[in-house]
Amino acid sequence: MRVLFVSRRFYPDIIGGGEISPFVLAKALSKLNVDVHVLTFTNKNPYYEEIKGGKIHRQKIKILNRFPRFSNMDFMYWQIAKATIKFVKNLNPTIVHLLNFESIPYTSFILKRKFPKISICATVNGPCFGCFTGEALDHKEKTCLKCRTFKRWSCCTNKWGYLKGSLFYLYSLWYIPLLKISYKYVDRFFLVSKAMIPILENMNVPKKKMKIVYNPID
Repeated sequence: MRVLFVSRRFYPDIIGGGEISPFVLAKALSKLNVDVHVLTFTNKNPYYEEIKGGKIHRQKIKILNRFPRFSNMDFMYWQIAKATIKFVKNLNPTIVHLLNFESIPYTSFILKRKFPKISICATVNGPCFGCFTGEALDHKEKTCLKCRTFKRWSCCTNKWGYLKGSLFYLYSLWYIPLLKISYKYVDRFFLVSKAMIPILENMNVPKKKMKIVYNPID
């Protein structure tokens, strides 16, 4: 079996839960004689390394300095999708595991259309999967698990001000449907807690596609 992990960031560039978890999984799979590859991204020149049996392919990603918000959304998603398709053609993995949310938009449905036999799974570890502001709190600072179209305008203007927030709200009318379409092509979602269930349900993901898999420890 060959598994390809795809993550915007990976250990040890960033030492956080979203980066350590796939590192622990990669080590465990390698011990089971699974051929593990990790596609991740860096602002430096691309390079290859092996860490605890996992083959790490670090690709350079471009940043739009004048448009940081857009740079970390559609512009980044397209770069991740293009790199993933290229690697899948060369590696022919059995499973592609998309990590840390940013790997899913565009990548999932392009990958599924080009390689329908490959299984795609994704780890859900935060509110960004269904919250446009990324906080899972509404404009009244209350827990919000259902992103509604008109309520989102209040959330955007409260966070970014009236003018900038209104522009972001208009962008969200494209962005949220993009996420819903992308999630449709993922075969299985691994949720790190039960709190993530209503977030995905609001994004039209059927419960039969969800499985609770808590963060691993070494």
